[in-house]
Amino acid sequence: MCLQVLDKYSPSIGTLDNKLNISSVKTIVNELVLDLIASIKEDDPPLPDMNNEEVFKFYFQLFNKDYK
Repeated sequence: MCLQVLDKYSPSIGTLDNKLNISSVKTIVNELVLDLIASIKEDDPPLPDMNNEEVFKFYFQLFNKDYK
């Protein structure tokens, strides 16, 4: 005697598995992009030209307000 078992859930499980795989790939790509952006460092701004008398005077007065 043979019984025929009807599998109702295999197509639904396959569809769900595909959707989860697509979602996980999107999440991985988003995390990689965010990690890449976080790893990029800005350049330090250039130091002021302290040989220029006006620049030196400005910074001296800015950082030495007690010395009038």
